[in-house]
Amino acid sequence: MLAGLRAEGLVVPALMGMVVMELQRAAALARVQARGGNLAAEFRAQRVWQAKEAVFRRALQRHDAGRWERFLAEAGRIDRMSKGRAAGDPWQALERLLLAVAERRALPMLA
Repeated sequence: MLAGLRAEGLVVPALMGMVVMELQRAAALARVQARGGNLAAEFRAQRVWQAKEAVFRRALQRHDAGRWERFLAEAGRIDRMSKGRAAGDPWQALERLLLAVAERRALPMLA
C-alpha cells in the first residue's frame, strides 16, 4: 500500500499526520494498560471507534508502552527527514516503522 501511495506521487509529510495520530493513540492506550487503568474509558477518550478497538487491542499485545513511545520518536525523525531537516530516505524509514509496528518484535533500531 505504501509503495502504491508513493507511486501516485503522495509525499511523506502528507502521511505523517495520520501515522502520528494513530501512534499517539496507541501510546496513550498502552500507558493506561501498563498502569492497569480503564482501557475502555481510554478508548472513548482517544475517540477510537468501536470497530477499530480490536485492531488496537491486538497492537497493544505486540508492544509495551515504552516501545510505542519509541515508535513516536521515530515518526518525529521521519517527519524531519521528509522536510529535509534530517538525513535519510523518509520512504524507507516510514516503511521500516510501519513494519515494526505490525511485527511482534520491533526491528533492532526501533526496539
